[in-house]
Amino acid sequence: MTDWIDRLDDTTVTLTVARWAAAQPQTENFSKTESRGLDEALAATFGTWPAEQPRPGEGELARDALRVLAADPHQATAIRALATGPTPEKMIDPLTAVGVVTAALVVLQTKVKFELDAGGRWTLEIEKSALKDSTIADLGKKLLGFLGGGR
Repeated sequence: MTDWIDRLDDTTVTLTVARWAAAQPQTENFSKTESRGLDEALAATFGTWPAEQPRPGEGELARDALRVLAADPHQATAIRALATGPTPEKMIDPLTAVGVVTAALVVLQTKVKFELDAGGRWTLEIEKSALKDSTIADLGKKLLGFLGGGR
């Protein structure tokens, strides 16, 4: 179903998820939101990244984000076209506008509600329809591993 994602190189998957996230209205909110403590909320929601495993790279994180999007029937066609179609001739580099961490957070936000309380503590709530979706948990753990947290 998402085998095509595995065949993409790291640069393509990273640019694709960044381009997708840059087009989403909630991207600006994440880039300006206080992120302290977010790693604790990710760990509480998705579990920790195994200490014995090396931290995932940008390509791995972006690939898992694409898998989440490709599993969504409302996103699948568009995300595949974005990943496999021709690159626009003129475009601002999305990685300068949206980092892969922000992109992964925006992808997670399609299935997870992020809340920051008055005390600055994050809580995450996974949509019921996504609870059985292992790609959501994989992305959450990989994001935590990428950030170096949860060990």
